[in-house]
Amino acid sequence: MESSDSGDVYTVDSYPIEEYPSIASLNGTRLSDTLDIRPRVSAYDTSSSISPFEFGSRIFSGQGQSSPYYFSPNETFITSFSYYLPRIDKLFLSKEGNFQLQKGISSDNPVSPKNIDGALEIATVVLPAYLYNVNDAKVTY
Repeated sequence: MESSDSGDVYTVDSYPIEEYPSIASLNGTRLSDTLDIRPRVSAYDTSSSISPFEFGSRIFSGQGQSSPYYFSPNETFITSFSYYLPRIDKLFLSKEGNFQLQKGISSDNPVSPKNIDGALEIATVVLPAYLYNVNDAKVTY
């Protein structure tokens, strides 16, 4: 690996936001939740006599193309990440007939928020980390 070449790693931010719903899954894991370490190559030249599946037909240079290097032995890979946390909320009905949402605190191990004195608890809503589909929220009445 050349010292001047930092390589490339792709994440969900590599996709246009309108494509997020169409990102595939592999073994139950959304590929948007992974690091894609495959090198990107130039578009295949259809007039070539070499199969596009042969390594020799891949061109790693050119404008907008990435490096053929992505991970190397005895090299350091530094990254940072952030992630969403689950939360538990409660819905109450006050004596005055108003609905009040008591939001819990997001945490690796969330706990239910405290009850509101004199109010009727209507529902508990468990919001998983990174709520992608609202149907994944668990509501108990």
